[in-house]
Amino acid sequence: TLANQRVGGTATQALSLTNTAAADGYSERLNASFGGVSDARITTSGAISLLAAGATDTSRMLVGLNTAAAGTVSGTATVRLQSDGTGTSGLGTTALPDQNVGVSGFITTADVYRLANPVIQTPQPVAFGNVRIGTPVAAHALAIKNEVPADGFSEQLNATANGTTGGVTASGAFTLLAPQAVNTMSIQVGLDTSVAGNRSGVATITFQSDGTGTSGLGITNLPSQNVQVSGNVYRLATPVVNTPSVTLAARVGDASPSTGISLTNSSPDIYTEGLKAGVSTASAGFTAAGAIGNLGAGATDTSTLRVGLVTGTAGTFGGTATLALASTGAGTTGATDYALANQTVTLGGKVYTPAVASVAPASLDFGIVHVGDTVTQKIIAVTNSAPVPALNDTLTGSVSAPGPFTASGNLGAGVAAGATDSASLTVGLTTATAGIYTSSATLQFQSHNPDLADLALADTTVSLAAQVNNYARPVFEQVAGGFSLTQSGSTFTLDFGDLVQGTGLATASLGVRNDVAGPADLLGGTFERSGTTVFQLAGFTDFADLAAGDLFGGLSVGLDTATLGLFDYSLVLHPYGTNAGGFLGSLGDLTLALH
Repeated sequence: TLANQRVGGTATQALSLTNTAAADGYSERLNASFGGVSDARITTSGAISLLAAGATDTSRMLVGLNTAAAGTVSGTATVRLQSDGTGTSGLGTTALPDQNVGVSGFITTADVYRLANPVIQTPQPVAFGNVRIGTPVAAHALAIKNEVPADGFSEQLNATANGTTGGVTASGAFTLLAPQAVNTMSIQVGLDTSVAGNRSGVATITFQSDGTGTSGLGITNLPSQNVQVSGNVYRLATPVVNTPSVTLAARVGDASPSTGISLTNSSPDIYTEGLKAGVSTASAGFTAAGAIGNLGAGATDTSTLRVGLVTGTAGTFGGTATLALASTGAGTTGATDYALANQTVTLGGKVYTPAVASVAPASLDFGIVHVGDTVTQKIIAVTNSAPVPALNDTLTGSVSAPGPFTASGNLGAGVAAGATDSASLTVGLTTATAGIYTSSATLQFQSHNPDLADLALADTTVSLAAQVNNYARPVFEQVAGGFSLTQSGSTFTLDFGDLVQGTGLATASLGVRNDVAGPADLLGGTFERSGTTVFQLAGFTDFADLAAGDLFGGLSVGLDTATLGLFDYSLVLHPYGTNAGGFLGSLGDLTLALH
């Protein structure tokens, strides 16, 4: 009886054959070989020759089973026997009856069992899709079938989850799964969601064919099989506020200034959910608007979320803006929004009242001055007449003027609201050239504060006027008479020359001219005479208001030639100048010498 065998196993057994003839020296030896078999699944091999009388052979003749197919084998193998005289009688071979050998070649029963055959029926990969980090996922039970015929000649199946790669988890085991049966509960695969990334991998299942209750041949290890598992784990969005504080500034009435809040989803790679954000503020004086729907990993948004400053009232404002944040599964895990901790942005704001420039006086008149005079500069007073609430611009500015006027100075750091600068801006006059001048000084103003660009205000003009006169310049001038009139310094000499006695009266007509170009002072004068003289003088009276270029005439000098002699006489002109500005000034005396 051969032991039960599995399909593909080896089943052989040696026959024990004895030559029962007497070992007395007169017995031939025994030959044995296999003849036919009653069932083709019975195998035979080997033969015995010259087995001595009384001897037994237990190894050379083998019977076995062909284990290619399962089933029950029951039959016989014929053993052919010969008596062989070789080495004894020398009488050759004599066939002995098969059935009279006294050796049983009968094989009663032999069962061949096939190994269990595991087939994983679950479609692969086992896909868990995209999962948010830390989210438990339901394990997926594998369907495993023992794919062998249920004909009584198949072993049962054992299975155990044994090892994983990637982020795959596996657990469970079962034993003695019958042929054609399917286990859909015992072995489960899952996904470890504690770490973000592609968590795909394999779960290794080890199998055994178990002969318990069937072949009784114990346990045979079968090749293990890998189950493909796929899944991605996404971490939450990680918000980083790049603009922790905002300071805005404006002037009353300006369009509301605003600025973006920079926000980054700082998570490192594609296995990150998007960042969702909105902004609001409950702080007076500020506005907030904007919402970010889905900011990808590593991306930064600098403009969608905005805060602004209300410019209706001057003052200094402070507050906070609140950022409501969430990790959104849109486009990744598909999970509902996961609220993240709110973050705040500190807000600061300044609203300034613009400066208002007021200028005094509206005009500057330098009056009448003289060429070469040094003229005292005149001051323009500037007031910042803006109201004085909580926060104000200062008033800055400068002044300019065309020639011959000059302008200098600026308002430096500025004039505060309600204050006046009465020293910094001045206008002067250059007196190099006579003339009547009218023009304007231009004051350029800016509204200034440390937080904003200067605001240009409307220019203001101050009217300018000045008259630069030449001093009056008196000179004696001969009008008629043909005699010599010469000048040396401040002395004018009228020389009648040599005359012949008795030739009559020699006369000369003179005048005093204001010998200067206008505009100029008016010329006046008085004559001073002393003693007596033979010269006949007429017209030397006081005069006044002689304009530039005009002549005070009618001055007559005569000399009677009746008397012999040398005659000299001098008189003095005391000239002075005047103008409408109230100037009255003495000019240098002139001497008129007569000879």
